[in-house]
Amino acid sequence: MSETQQKKSTAEEEFHAVADLPGGLFFPTLRLRITNLVDRITSGYRKWAGINFDDAINIYWKKANIAQLKGDYEEAVSILRKLLRLEPKDPQVHYLSGLNFEKMGKYEEAIRCYQNTIKLQSDHPDAYLHLGMILSQSDSEKEAIPYLKRAIELNPHNGEAHFRLGMAYDKTKDYKAAVDSFQQAIKIDPWFAKAYKCLGFTYDTIGKHDESVTCFKKAIELEE
Repeated sequence: MSETQQKKSTAEEEFHAVADLPGGLFFPTLRLRITNLVDRITSGYRKWAGINFDDAINIYWKKANIAQLKGDYEEAVSILRKLLRLEPKDPQVHYLSGLNFEKMGKYEEAIRCYQNTIKLQSDHPDAYLHLGMILSQSDSEKEAIPYLKRAIELNPHNGEAHFRLGMAYDKTKDYKAAVDSFQQAIKIDPWFAKAYKCLGFTYDTIGKHDESVTCFKKAIELEE
């Protein structure tokens, strides 16, 4: 092994040893020492081995996306944690972490990630959408509605957001608003079978049985 390669290997081992310390070890004085050490090591990366951090970030991104596509959400989260150490203020890293936690059924962690996304990028429509979806599924529809409405404000052509808002309105018994939202979802996506089905249930609830039957027939037609 050449001298440059040996220095690179040593720097990398030191860097990850520090980066992987449990959060509970970060007492105030120790935090400062570790921060300084990490700064020296990252600086040494460039000086000793010429490592391009943009390349490292891209590698983490690719690995995380591959893990997610394979359905290995735990691995994706593990990779994204490493990426967050390099890019703690990147809203998309927090958002993707939220998606993977959501897939794993870890909704509290997902909510925290989506909230961090919004703190870093207040106009991130998908973070608002997924926050609203989780809250609605957790029987917190009234809390979910503002997030879903904000998602629509930022991206009015997202049929899924209108559909989720319609479901939240239906659960809070605001049936007129639910009908309007389902109709808007269908207007955006005429092949949205679930929207027709839910609209059919809402129509049936308010006594519009003919309209309900028409919606159910359309949903069945689209699902065939």
